[in-house]
Amino acid sequence: MNRIEKIKNQLKERGIDSFLVKNLPNIRYLSGFSGSAANLVITADKNYFISDFRYKTQSKSEVSKDFEIIISIQNSMTFLKDIINELGLKRIGFESDFVTYNDAENLSKEFPEVEFVPVNSMFEKITTVKNENEIELTKKAVEITDRTLPNF
Repeated sequence: MNRIEKIKNQLKERGIDSFLVKNLPNIRYLSGFSGSAANLVITADKNYFISDFRYKTQSKSEVSKDFEIIISIQNSMTFLKDIINELGLKRIGFESDFVTYNDAENLSKEFPEVEFVPVNSMFEKITTVKNENEIELTKKAVEITDRTLPNF
């Protein structure tokens, strides 16, 4: 089971129809994007990567094929609103460990028809068990480190 499927299973278990990811390390873990500004929206059927025009080229080369890439010239909230309305999202989970109270309040004000559900420790549960690819990448990183720092 891949990372995105694990998220979708968590959504189903929690009765949430989508998940908003704002934390950059989690965005990189899920999508491969290494830039400094993005949001992910994961739903049962589709996954969206939203960033601004500065990352148009970078996102095309880095972001996983699991995501539809949306490049915003305006505020990314505009596209988030379009996604919410288009898909009829009513309960959206968010990373309560990384979203400030102020940001959560702003989301609730911006989208009064949506219930934002704080979700904590979901990534810790997902990342604890490594898949075959992650194990191989870890082994490769250790080998590189051993060659780079042979005396440690």
